[in-house]
Amino acid sequence: MQFGRLVLLFLVATAQQAYAAKLLRAGPDVAAEVAAEAAQNIQVHDGFLSQEHADVEKENELKAEKTMSALLQGKWVYALDRDLKTPMLIQERFNSTQPAIKDPCAGITCGNLKCPAGF
Repeated sequence: MQFGRLVLLFLVATAQQAYAAKLLRAGPDVAAEVAAEAAQNIQVHDGFLSQEHADVEKENELKAEKTMSALLQGKWVYALDRDLKTPMLIQERFNSTQPAIKDPCAGITCGNLKCPAGF
């Protein structure tokens, strides 16, 4: 009786392995899906090309405007206002050299100065 159970268990185990192997070899047929997607012929770059042309046109319009031509001079920096929400443009100076430091006491003559005893 135990031998019969052992044989039955062996047959069930081999049948499950064969069924599992058959399932792994026979995957779904995706050839029809691939053919349908290839027929759609989606051209993604066409949308980007039209956006690029629109950007170039807008750039040329901005360069042609006299009020916007001031932006082409100098260097501009994008910054936030004190509230840290309002965007603004700040123009950096062309000549960033600082003026010479002037001595405020250059023209003043002092007499004989003595420090008090506590210093």
